[in-house]
Amino acid sequence: MKFSLVKGDIDEFAILDDKLPENLDKLLVDNSIRAKIDIKEKILALVNTVKYISNDKDLLKLRSILYFKIEESSWNEINKDNKIIIEKKYLQHMGIIIIGASRGMLIAKCNNTVFSKLILPQIKISELLFEDIIFDIDNE
Repeated sequence: MKFSLVKGDIDEFAILDDKLPENLDKLLVDNSIRAKIDIKEKILALVNTVKYISNDKDLLKLRSILYFKIEESSWNEINKDNKIIIEKKYLQHMGIIIIGASRGMLIAKCNNTVFSKLILPQIKISELLFEDIIFDIDNE
């Protein structure tokens, strides 16, 4: 599948506490990725949400979004029986891109704060995006 990255944005960013725990190893990082599609524009958007949690309290939240334009010939290949089917291997490739972008966004937004010590750790993309995604065109 051929695609190009056409836009990226920080959809939400919030520092919810002014302190980091002393032991950063005990900080929980919750990461999730979901997909949205714009049928008309042939754009797949991945939304990455990252939360840093300490003692069941959110400390920081970042939600980033990247928009991938799918080329016409590829669009025709993935459009089958009123369904858009994005294979997991392509989702995982795009997932790696959004995780990297989110790392950069986190660094930029946390610069000159106590949260600049935070890193987005290695992510096993196959655990976040482990199956094909099917969009039903009739319901979009």
